[in-house]
This record gives sequence, structure tokens and C-alpha cells, in this order.
Amino acid sequence: MVVHGEMSREQLVAEVDDLRRRLSDLRGEQDFRSGSGEVPEAPSFAYHNPSPVVRFDSTGTVLTINPAAVELIGPEAMEGTSLVSLLPSMSSVNLSQTIATDSHIDFETEIGDRWFHFVVVGISDYGVGHLYGYDITVRHRAQNALRGSVAEQRRRTREQETLSNIARVIGSSLAIEEVYERFAREVAQLIPFDRIVINLTADRPGYMVDTYQSSAVEVPGRAPDQSYSVEGTLSQAVIDSQRCIVFQPGNESEAASEYDGLIGAYGMGLRSFLSAPLLYRGEPIGCLNLHSLTGSAYSERHRLLAERIAVYIAGAIANAQLHSQVTRQSEELSRSNRELEQFAYVASHDLQEPLRMVSSYVALLGRRYGGQLDERADKYIHFAVDGANRMQGLIHDLLAYSRVGTRGAELVATDTVPVLEETLSNLEVAIVESQAKVVYSDLPWVMGDPSQLRQLFQNIIGNALKFRSESRPRVELGATREGEYWTFSIRDNGVGFDQRYAERIFGVFKRLHRNAEIPGTGIGLAICQRIIDRHGGRIWAESKLGEGTCFYFTLPAVGEYGES
Repeated sequence: MVVHGEMSREQLVAEVDDLRRRLSDLRGEQDFRSGSGEVPEAPSFAYHNPSPVVRFDSTGTVLTINPAAVELIGPEAMEGTSLVSLLPSMSSVNLSQTIATDSHIDFETEIGDRWFHFVVVGISDYGVGHLYGYDITVRHRAQNALRGSVAEQRRRTREQETLSNIARVIGSSLAIEEVYERFAREVAQLIPFDRIVINLTADRPGYMVDTYQSSAVEVPGRAPDQSYSVEGTLSQAVIDSQRCIVFQPGNESEAASEYDGLIGAYGMGLRSFLSAPLLYRGEPIGCLNLHSLTGSAYSERHRLLAERIAVYIAGAIANAQLHSQVTRQSEELSRSNRELEQFAYVASHDLQEPLRMVSSYVALLGRRYGGQLDERADKYIHFAVDGANRMQGLIHDLLAYSRVGTRGAELVATDTVPVLEETLSNLEVAIVESQAKVVYSDLPWVMGDPSQLRQLFQNIIGNALKFRSESRPRVELGATREGEYWTFSIRDNGVGFDQRYAERIFGVFKRLHRNAEIPGTGIGLAICQRIIDRHGGRIWAESKLGEGTCFYFTLPAVGEYGES
């Protein structure tokens, strides 16, 4: 007894009963062989076996047939008829040879809506054979269901693998033109097509542009990037409904009556059309169109797959468009910045000479005629000289600001201690006048531009000396390693500022004090911001009004104190 898959108790009992019937029949065969040599009469035949049994001779003529066989085959099943005519599936069985060699042959066949397993047994001593039939419909259906389930699971696994490949292909590049060809090859593994077209919505409402197409048939096309009206087309219907549509017309008139835009494609032999919307954030941006030369090529499964695939390619197209837009804007911004820097440099450089002349002559007027004019005239001359001097300071700082990005040297391994010492030497006069104390411990090596680092230290320490409180100025410098960067701190005990303005102070011409209170141009910290940006770091400040300020900035590390 062979158990096929999982069986119920009733099925198992039926198998046991069937086995018992087979044993009974075999005993009958043994009795038959040991008998008088004559074919037993009807009473000795297995008439009452619930399974079909037929006795036949070497010519295939039916000698005896039980009621179960008649019920199965029909009223035409009677003694004297040809067994092959009753069961055509036995036409390939050599009955005479089977009887002569005492062999047996088994096969399965379908009769009506039932399946039977037949066994042909030859009995050479009596020149007859027996045909035994066993109903295996339940088992056969279970096996078919199992095979179908396995096949379905394999198909779904292949589909999921292909969908994963599509996602991988789409994510491999932001250059969408490089993705389309590989994408089309993967789609062909899931959905059959002879032509694929991806068209996107154009700037004009109701118009689209073909961005990719691949076709095995010659279909009148359009020039790349040429927009066209989609009124009355399948694409327009898909865009309007935002759902995938399968259209498989039976003839040209049906195609024309639904979507006149398909007349040309139908005339070139295309018979099945599948179009899925490309949606990004709920808005249609185009269509994925698949066409086949085969009629009724697309099923509901293909439609559902197309919807899933469209989600992938829509995201890739949207990302590529965003990337292209950001790249274009970045290039425009870089160009604008370069032009602005060049303008600032040229303007500042060219302004210096006439401003120097104005300043010199106004100062000369003050020296020559000072005291000879009235008090108001002396005040005007003083204002003019002061304004010219401040303008010269602004021009000088603007030049320094514009040079950060254009005149910087290559970033190299730099010991920040000598850089700081040179900075303090440059600030010696201000340090002595303010009686300031500058404290620092071991400082690290960094990747930097030494000249710009001197400017960075000088601007921040200079601010600490300029914006000092009534207490003796104290400036403390330190650095801590954080991953691939060093974080520097420069802390002072000056006047401080409200933390609300912590970002504003790094803008150009942004000052928190009037020029009459503390002179300055408002560019120093903006220069620091540009220097840090160029070094790939960041800069920020923490302060409290009346309690001092601490500036922090990060610079790329070289190693532990100079160790490369």
C-alpha cells in the first residue's frame, strides 16, 4: 500500500479495503491456475468486486465483465466486444504478448471526470488476461493540486526574484538613461511584450514626451523629447483614471472606437496593449506601456505585475529628475558664486585707488585747514575721514572674504601650535594693550591651509580682545578628538551675546554692536565660516550675555599629535 501525501482516516480505510480486494482476487487467480484447466464460469468471477474487473482473451475480446466495469464504461461494455474499443487507452498494450508471458502492465487513464489505475495481468495457462481497475480520482486530484501549488510557488518565487532584480537595477544609477535598457530586459521576464514605451507628462497639460522605447516592430515614432497631444489615447485614459488598463481589441474598428491613437499600432500588427500609470506622491508623471503582437496576451496577473513594476520605475524617474534638478541648480549656484566672488574682488580692488585718493585729500584738508574753519566744517572733515577709513576696512575684508574660496592653498598636514604662535605674534600689540592672557595646551595636527588657519585664529581671538568686559581678558584654547575630526574650542570671558543670535553673527555685515561702540566691518566671522566650510568642518558659538563666549569649530584630523 502506498500512501500519497496526507490521507484522512476514511481514505486510509479505503486503501486497506482495496488491498484486501486485491488479495482476494489474487487468491482467485491461484484457484483458477490450480483448477481443471477450464475458464471458470461466472459464479467464480469477481462479479461483486466494487472495482471494475474484465476477463479477455489473446485477441482482446471481452469474455466476462463485472457490473462495476459496465457501470464505469457504459452499456456498450458487454461480452464479445473489443476491450480496446471500450478503453482506447489500451491500444498501445500488446494483449497477446502479455498473456503469453504471464506479465502485467499498469497504466492510468481518465474516464469521464474520474481517474483510474488499471492493471493488466496475463494468465498463459488459460490463454486469458484480467483487467483490474482502481479509482484514484481523489489521489490524482490531490497530486495535481500539490503539483499546481508547487508550480505556483515556484512562479511566485521567480516573480519576486525578478522584482528584486528590477529594484536593484533601478537603484544602481541616478542616470535614468542607463537604467532603461536593463529595466526592459527584466520586465520581459515577467510580462511578454514586443514593444515597450515610457512616456512622461510634458509641461503643457494634455501633452506627453516619449523618454524611452524599444520595439520589435516598426511603429511610426516621434523624435526624442518631442511633446505630443495624448487626447483620445490609452495614455490619457490611464493618466485620468490613475489605474492600469489592459486593452485587447478584437479588430481595428474596436481599437479605433476606444482609442484612436492605437490605430497606427494596430495596423502594424500589435494586438494587446497594457498601460500602467507612473505615480509619484500620488500624482501621475507618466505611463509604462507594453504592447504585444499576440492577441489576448495580458491577464489579470500581468496587470497586477505592471502596477507593481510601475511603482519602481516611477520612483527611479522622480529621483533622477530631482537629481538632475539639484545638479543643475548646484552648477548654477557655483557659477553665480564664482561670478559674485570675481565681481567682489574686482570691485573691491578697483575701489581702493579712488578711495585712497579721497581719504588722502580729505585728511590733507583736515591738517591744512583744521582750526581755520568753523566747528561744523571740522566735524564734516572728521566724518569724511572716518567714513573713508571704514570704507577701506570694508574693502580689505571683502577682498579677504572673496579670496577664501579662490586663493586658498592645498590642504596639508599642519601643526596648529606654530600657526597659533604666529597668530599671537600678530596680535601682540592688542594683547599687551588689553593685558590679556591667552592659555593653550597641546594642540593637534590637522589637514588644513596654514594661511587660512592663521586668519581663523586671528579673527576669533581678535574678537575676544575687542569684545572684552571690564575684567582682564582671558582666552583659553583646547581641542578634543571626535572620530575623524578635531573639535577646537576658543573660550573668552568677554561681554558675550544673547544665544538667539548665535547663527546671525556668521553672516556678512551682521553685527550685534553699533560701530560707535565697537568698531568693525561685520565680515570677520563670515570669513571664519567660509574657511571652515572649505576645510569640510563646521563652526558654531555658545554664549551668555555678560558671561563670555565659546567658539567651536572642527577640522579634519591627521593623527595623534602629528602622527600621520
